[in-house]
Amino acid sequence: MSTTLEHRLNKIIADLEGDTYGRWKRLEMSTGVSGTRWKNVSQGAQRPAPDMIEAIAQLAPQYAFWLATGITDPQHGHVAPDGEGYPSTGHEQTNSTRYFKELIAEKKLATATCLNWFKAEDFPVEESDVFSDSMILGVESILRIGDNEHSIDQTEFKAQQNKRLLAAKLRDAEITMYGDMPNFDFDEMEPVLKAIDRLIGELTNAKVEMPEGTKIVTDKLSSLMARVQRHKNHPLTLERFEKMRQLKDKQQQKKPVKD
Repeated sequence: MSTTLEHRLNKIIADLEGDTYGRWKRLEMSTGVSGTRWKNVSQGAQRPAPDMIEAIAQLAPQYAFWLATGITDPQHGHVAPDGEGYPSTGHEQTNSTRYFKELIAEKKLATATCLNWFKAEDFPVEESDVFSDSMILGVESILRIGDNEHSIDQTEFKAQQNKRLLAAKLRDAEITMYGDMPNFDFDEMEPVLKAIDRLIGELTNAKVEMPEGTKIVTDKLSSLMARVQRHKNHPLTLERFEKMRQLKDKQQQKKPVKD
């Protein structure tokens, strides 16, 4: 029998909160959902409601995919708590988790911007109204092309959007190094590593605030580049390069000389 959603939810809560003392109060503070309801779910007295599932998924987005489906996709940051997950638990990809959280924060600000725009346009909206994704994106598009006659402040939203874009770049680098790179040979690996190194350099030179996950990427990058260099300096590699050079020279000599 496969794990149930309730089982997975309780495993995530245990992973997030650890110490059982005061667990439900802490969870209430971090999710806005009553601690009594969390306790009831843990004891099997009630099934988890949609708002509880959403709250946990947003609190720990690295586990959201496993929570909903029971499977993991570690290469892209969708993991499970230790000892759980199919086909594997997977190690948390720090920059994927950061990207998920930045995007969640961005959407909340985008929703608030959407509400402010509708209010400025004198639409009968309330704080509790639910906006579809298409409506939120539509307002974003209107404001992006410069139609902001109501001078709606987008400073916080744009700052958050930049944080998400930065996290996305680091996530791409992390996915490449941990997921794709093991399938590359050393010759294929070097140009990819150089591209990632240039990306990190550009971000550093731009003097943007780098997230905590940057060091994980740079440390892994240094380790892989050192491996490539050791491979290039290996006697067998040097011998192979010399043979390739000699073969290329012979081919050049065989080419007919143009008049």
